[in-house]
Amino acid sequence: MLDYMQAKRVLDRYGIKSIEGRYVGSADEAIRFAAGKGVVLKLISGKAVHKTKEGLVKLDLKEKDEIRRAYGELVAKGRRFRPYRVLVQRMARGGVR
Repeated sequence: MLDYMQAKRVLDRYGIKSIEGRYVGSADEAIRFAAGKGVVLKLISGKAVHKTKEGLVKLDLKEKDEIRRAYGELVAKGRRFRPYRVLVQRMARGGVR
């Protein structure tokens, strides 16, 4: 199975646009990526099949303390889904999912 970055590279090769994102190792990295714009944080793990139902997706985070709190919550939940990574993406507006 492809991980997020591998899948993004395949889509890019075929000219299919996808949302900008990257794996982060800290809340501070996520805050730097956000740069004051809305982001989504997701816990990515092969063991986490239903991320939304498990509370592993945090939407429309803009403020530094929101991002820091959401990152901490994901890391705490991530202990059940090891190994895992935290993905930060720009918040999409409209379009097709």
